[in-house]
Amino acid sequence: MKIKSDKFLTLLQNDKISYNIFLFYGPNFGLINLIYKKSIDSLSIDLNDPFNVSKIDGNDFKENPSILNDNISTLSITRDKRVILLDLTYITVNKTIEGAILDTQKEKNNDYLLLIKANNLSSKNELVKFIEKLENGILVPCYEENISEVETQISRLFNQYKLKFSPNFVSVLSSKFN
Repeated sequence: MKIKSDKFLTLLQNDKISYNIFLFYGPNFGLINLIYKKSIDSLSIDLNDPFNVSKIDGNDFKENPSILNDNISTLSITRDKRVILLDLTYITVNKTIEGAILDTQKEKNNDYLLLIKANNLSSKNELVKFIEKLENGILVPCYEENISEVETQISRLFNQYKLKFSPNFVSVLSSKFN
């Protein structure tokens, strides 16, 4: 399922149990990191727990693609699900990497939670298409907001506090946020 980044955290708070694969991707790295960190908090993931949480760096994964399957196959000691954090942000996701991730999904195993951070992937990317079709997968594309949306949000905020500024000021201010 594909869900907009601004709706994702609400969905996660209401339905934590149904999903076990999350792919955060797009050109907005700041938004990816923000949603990723908030997801970790919302899911109560202890990043310092080596018995239940595995962190896989993209370069390590590129060198040894079987590391993902090994971690998915490892049972969690104290949690319902093993947590795997896969950071592909700083590498190019090629067919080999896609294939390694897709191969881990051949067996039906819901005893893990996989959070993937990636760079800007195309909607035609095999990994994106596969996770979008999964019943237990969520895609969260993270794109830059357009300037008119930012201007509208700033104007609403100013109106909420009964502040008046010129449209030119709001436009210049919004350009600083985008």
